[in-house]
Amino acid sequence: MTTMLTPRQVRDIDLAVSTVNGGECGVYFGYSGRGMFGATCIGIELDTIAELYEFGVELASIDPDLSKALGAPRTDDLGLGIIAYWPSHDADEIELI
Repeated sequence: MTTMLTPRQVRDIDLAVSTVNGGECGVYFGYSGRGMFGATCIGIELDTIAELYEFGVELASIDPDLSKALGAPRTDDLGLGIIAYWPSHDADEIELI
């Protein structure tokens, strides 16, 4: 079962990512990770695993309920960074500023 995130929740995720990495990477819509068999979810692009921990702290300070609901992400190596993704959470693509 997939939980759809609201636009506000997506913006909170984007704010947390931007705070951690200065806006260099961001929210990734429609990610299909290992073992997802074409299903999609939301993910975030980061430079390092350390940034993932910083993201978790930042998101918890912005929206503790969302942070708890997302739980631990899966990660994939992108070569020059990582993507953290939550197979049980998806979102419609929105314009992020």
